[in-house]
Amino acid sequence: MEDNSSVSVVNSIQLFEHYLETKGNSIKTIKSYKEDINYFHNWLKNRYQRESPPVNFITAIDCKDYENFLKNESGLSTATINRRIVAVRKWSSFLLKTGIQNADIGKELKTKKFQRQNQIKWLERSEVGQLFHLIERGNGKNDAKVALHKAIISILVNAGLRVDEVSKLEIDHFDCVNKVVHVYHGKGDKYRVVPVGENTIKSVKVWLEFHPQNTRYLFPSTRSEKITVRAVEHILKRYSKQLGIEITPHMLRHTFCKQLASKGVGLETIASLAGHNSIETTRIYVTPSVKELQKAVRSIEF
Repeated sequence: MEDNSSVSVVNSIQLFEHYLETKGNSIKTIKSYKEDINYFHNWLKNRYQRESPPVNFITAIDCKDYENFLKNESGLSTATINRRIVAVRKWSSFLLKTGIQNADIGKELKTKKFQRQNQIKWLERSEVGQLFHLIERGNGKNDAKVALHKAIISILVNAGLRVDEVSKLEIDHFDCVNKVVHVYHGKGDKYRVVPVGENTIKSVKVWLEFHPQNTRYLFPSTRSEKITVRAVEHILKRYSKQLGIEITPHMLRHTFCKQLASKGVGLETIASLAGHNSIETTRIYVTPSVKELQKAVRSIEF
């Protein structure tokens, strides 16, 4: 075996190809592995601006950065991404086994999970309309409670906030003058600004007339200075039973994103508004749901 320092990625691919042949892999399989490793090789060449770096120059960090590139920047399908990740893992294992590398640099690479479309649910506009109509009817609730529920649900469905973000909203975070809500989320206080429309602003202003003013939080509860996630979920569960349709806080967030996508808003804009870490999370809203596929099939059935 050649000295480690002299084995280039190109050489290692040739050795890997021969190794696969000795293991009885088909020509088609070997060709696929070779193409996938070459894709990684080209990425390395662009990264380091050199023709073919030696294998021992490549680290586990390179491999994880490559994984991140595949998942978030390559634009490839999930199946292709996973095939290329598996190829690098197998190649890396081969490098360690044959002594070309002294560590399995690709062992931490993880394939991408396939999004199960039928797990994503959102409401139709007519269903959201039914929900607001039910809230406004009151059904024995006092005016303050009606105003509270309407303001919370308006922000969930019209601004796409996560339920924990709604719980943590402070009065000063909701800017009625500039028509935006300032959202803080997660470790390190990740921050974004989300525009809000007139109906949402009106709902919040009505609620503020009933606000007890003894807390900085926009939505307090009778027991604490801010409403809990569980309390919001419980509110929606009661409305769900009355309407006979499933409604959860996350479904309202999905509805916000789906409505934007249906209006032709770009994925990057939706991701920014929703506070998604990866645009891949946002891509689900431009992929037909099972419900939409069923509706399409029913529309053409003979």
